[in-house]
Parts: sequence; structure tokens; C-alpha cells
Amino acid sequence: MTDEDDVHIGFGFKPPHPAWTRYVSLARAAFLAVRDPSEAMIYAHSEGGLGFNDKVIEDWQAMIDAMLEEKP
Repeated sequence: MTDEDDVHIGFGFKPPHPAWTRYVSLARAAFLAVRDPSEAMIYAHSEGGLGFNDKVIEDWQAMIDAMLEEKP
């Protein structure tokens, strides 16, 4: 990793710094990968005593979608 890759948002660099923008597509891909909760995620939610229904998935996906629509 170079000094250019060591981006400190809020410490002098402001988006869209070239080093920062390189990682946006990777971050988006990561969030898209968890948009559909896995069985383990669903199990963890229901085991926490929170119950489970389709609304949980809809809420989770709405939060991910809203985050993906935000502009840096």
C-alpha cells in the first residue's frame, strides 16, 4: 500500500480523491453481496429473540438500497 492509498477522509482529503474513489466499487459490491440475508444472518436475528418474518428482509434490503443510493 502506498501513501496515496492511505486515505484519511476528514484528515485532509475530501471525496472524490483518486485513491478513495478506487474503493467505491468494491464497497458497493460488498454491500450488494449482503443485501440478501444469509441463513446464518436470519438465524442470528431470530435467535436474538427478535422474531423473524418477511418484513425483516424487506427492512434490511431497504436500508442497504438507501445506503447504495447515497452520494459520497
